[in-house]
Amino acid sequence: MKSGFNKNFLSLISGTSIAQIIPILIAPILSRLYSPEDFGLYAFYIGIVGVLSVISTFKYEMAIIIPKNKLVVNQLLQISIFSSILISLISFFLILMCFIFFNFNSIFLTIPISSFLLSIVTIYDRFFNRIKAYHKMSIHRIIKTSSESVFNLLGFINLMKSSNLIFGFIFGYVLSFIYILFYEVKNFGNILSKFSIKKIKWTILTYKNFPIFTLPHTFLNTISTNIPILLIPLYYDQSQLGLYTFGLKYIQAPLALISSSVYNVLGRDIAESIEDEAELLKKVYSVFKKIVIISLFISPFLIFAEPLFNFIFGNNWGQAGKFIQIQSFWILISFIVSAFGAIPIIFKKQKKALFIELLYSLAKVIPFVLFAGFFKMGLYKVLCIYTILTSIILIYSLLWYKKLISK
Repeated sequence: MKSGFNKNFLSLISGTSIAQIIPILIAPILSRLYSPEDFGLYAFYIGIVGVLSVISTFKYEMAIIIPKNKLVVNQLLQISIFSSILISLISFFLILMCFIFFNFNSIFLTIPISSFLLSIVTIYDRFFNRIKAYHKMSIHRIIKTSSESVFNLLGFINLMKSSNLIFGFIFGYVLSFIYILFYEVKNFGNILSKFSIKKIKWTILTYKNFPIFTLPHTFLNTISTNIPILLIPLYYDQSQLGLYTFGLKYIQAPLALISSSVYNVLGRDIAESIEDEAELLKKVYSVFKKIVIISLFISPFLIFAEPLFNFIFGNNWGQAGKFIQIQSFWILISFIVSAFGAIPIIFKKQKKALFIELLYSLAKVIPFVLFAGFFKMGLYKVLCIYTILTSIILIYSLLWYKKLISK
């Protein structure tokens, strides 16, 4: 089992590494082509798309790795895809009505398209994980990030320069979607033809814990992830938002590569060996040790982020590195916890996971609403408080995961 995990993990991470290396390599160029304000607009847009895409599937795609019956898997795909289409259409008309009355930046009209594309890619990412098609997971990620990076490099000469980062994001997901459609055209045909209302109702009820508990949990998680993105512009300015998100984007990207790969492969392995407690403990602890070693290795890069950012990205981005230094402990503990995020789902403990996520969200809101809004503290001090509160919740989550797998 251990060798199987290592093989699958390396298969997934080796391909995905290429997907992450490309944007990291061009980051020093982008930091000189685009301003912090441009990155701030991009971050705000991505935050809204992320929240909407979570709602789109009602999180039924999270259940795809669980059923033994392939017909049930097909029904989960049907539910996820059709709900994504429905939510995207509804959101388009709502955003269009808001645009008519409030006349905001027209780039936000593309949010429903981005949300739909992101949802479909996420659905099939879970499906590929189920069938252990890790090469396909890697390829579509490479297509997405490489095409987005190329567009961003070439698109800066466009008249809509401030929106080019967003157009690159959309372009990347369009090509990723085309790749999935090309290789899964038969699967899409089955989804459209083998549709049974009776079976769909049974599947919806059987996996109702996912929209009831996992959806609010993931929604809160996404909201909490984007709380700084949504609140920083209220108390500071868009350039501060751009500096904050720029630093996290290029620090968390390689970490997310590792944690998401562990999440996908380990989640599958836990589901298969859940009845074998000894094997389960051995596997989880082995992975935990590796994650901790990686965290210790990268910690110096976080501690000395400010001078590194000045050197690599230019003098305008040193403050982004300072933000990273302040949040270094939270970044590391978040990296460790996210790698094991499948544990509550596998053990069907979504209710408590939802409660913890609610506390985590509050821990993110309080520093901005209370200390930035009421006490008028600077962003550095607010981020210090933010790091302390959120790290406490994450450490508790990690201890709870340990308790679950030890029963």
